[in-house]
Amino acid sequence: MKIFPVRRKLWLVLALTVCLFLFYTAVGERGLLGLNRMVNQRNDLRSRVRALEESNVELAEQVSRLRDDPATIEGLARTELGMVRDGETVYILSHRPEDPPK
Repeated sequence: MKIFPVRRKLWLVLALTVCLFLFYTAVGERGLLGLNRMVNQRNDLRSRVRALEESNVELAEQVSRLRDDPATIEGLARTELGMVRDGETVYILSHRPEDPPK
């Protein structure tokens, strides 16, 4: 059995330590791969936040129109609830325009 000199053992321990450090730096949870994954996740979250903010603005405008604009309220009542004004004549068709007559 061959016995390594002390110097050779120190170099071997140092080389293993450096290899482990480099491996952890590249692959570890906070290493380069983890950092890349977190950057991609951050970018995805930023784009989702941007889309939600745009949706929020549209919804706020819709709420404002529903509170303040009588024409919007009337249009919604006509389309969603099927309401009509006094004096209007309602015609009920026997088939839908998109269905061909039989």
